[in-house]
Formats: sequence, structure tokens, C-alpha cells
Amino acid sequence: MSVLCVTSAGADVVTPEKTAKSITLFKPEYECTRNYIYKNKTYPIDSNQRKDGEGLRMVLKNNPESQSLLNDYQNRTNSLLIPAYIGTLGVSTILAGIIYSSTLSNHLGQRDTRNVTVASGITLLVGGYFYGRYALNSKEKTLEKSIETYNKAAPEKERITFDLTPLFQGTGGKIQTIVPF
Repeated sequence: MSVLCVTSAGADVVTPEKTAKSITLFKPEYECTRNYIYKNKTYPIDSNQRKDGEGLRMVLKNNPESQSLLNDYQNRTNSLLIPAYIGTLGVSTILAGIIYSSTLSNHLGQRDTRNVTVASGITLLVGGYFYGRYALNSKEKTLEKSIETYNKAAPEKERITFDLTPLFQGTGGKIQTIVPF
């Protein structure tokens, strides 16, 4: 007896000889997965597109406060672009200062202009980096708070066990299904 199984790589016919082999359903684009345990089963926290916490939505849908915190977590993704813009502005300030100072005829003006713009650019770079780390940490704490809020209201059997530290798996995680024939 053969069964046709559809995967992301195409269709595959499963014969009795392949019963002990696993079939890969999808492979995330990023190189690590974060998992949670719900009712003794392991589920991915994130979708296969990005770190968005979407895998928790099916569990958190019964708790409006937890779902609201999950929505807040997902909405903060765009705010993480601000540190990138600040860093780009810092690099641009450094380069513009170096280029502009070389066009000045006064040697003292060249040095002062270059020093001020390079110091300003470095300040923007460092400030953008630390703001980015703060924003990312704050975003992850929102996801933790969402899960903790759910766990406070849920019965003991339905509580979520989680670890937001990603599990590195080299080329990516896989969901594997064992065909039980």
C-alpha cells in the first residue's frame, strides 16, 4: 500500500519501505527556532518567516490580555528599524565630515570640522546600537509577559512552558512527521 504525501519540496509517495523515515514539512528561513510546550507537545513560537511569536496565537486566543500583549510584541517589529536609521545617519555623518573637511583650505578648520563630525557620527552609531539593544530586550520582555499572563489565568494542565533562548540547529529547524504504517 502506498500513500501520497505532499511536502514543501513536492509530492512524495510513501511505501512500506519508507515507513521509518521522516518527511520534512517545512524549513524556516532563519537559523534557529524557539519552542514552547503546551499539553506535553512542543510547538514553535515563531512562524517560518520571522521571529513574530505567531505560533502562540492559537493558545493565547482565549485570554484577551495575553493576546493584546502578543499584538503589541508584533507591532514593535517596525520600531526596531529606528536604530538602523540612527546608525546609518552616524556613518553618513562620519563620511560627510571627512569629505567636507578635505575641501576646506584652512588646516585648522579641516581638523576641527573632521573631529566634530567624526565624534558626532560615532555618538550616533553608539547611541543607535544601545537603543537597538534596549528596544529588542523590551520587545522580548513583552512576549514573556504575554506568556506569563496566560499562565497565571490558565489551569495547571494548560500552562505553557517556554524558553525564549533560540536553539541553534545549523541550517535551520525541521518539523518531521513519522508515517505510522
